[in-house]
Amino acid sequence: MAGRRESERLRRQRERQSEYRKKMKAERRPSRDDIARVLLHAAITQAWRWKYEKRERMLAWVVNTILEGLIAQGFDSKASAEAIEDLIDKYTRNRWEFRRKIHLLSPAAGDSETSAGTASEPQD
Repeated sequence: MAGRRESERLRRQRERQSEYRKKMKAERRPSRDDIARVLLHAAITQAWRWKYEKRERMLAWVVNTILEGLIAQGFDSKASAEAIEDLIDKYTRNRWEFRRKIHLLSPAAGDSETSAGTASEPQD
């Protein structure tokens, strides 16, 4: 009996989550993770534009703040530091920019189809 109730509860939860994701997509509302990615990218690339001493202080603050938060969540400190440094390299030295979110683009006026070939590309 309890297993059936749990199964039903999980089914309803999946339905609610699915509807919520559809609503957010329809409203084109960014998620917490979307906002966090943009904020991190902005903080790193802005700091990179500053003079060396100020840049190093700002990047050290960004890295330490993120690292402390990840360690507090139980992530490995060395692996976390490497992942953060990889992102900094990606954002600065490799001049990485965000990819467009194809699914957020409106189809052109009179165009009844979206570009199916690009819609399935992975998004960063």
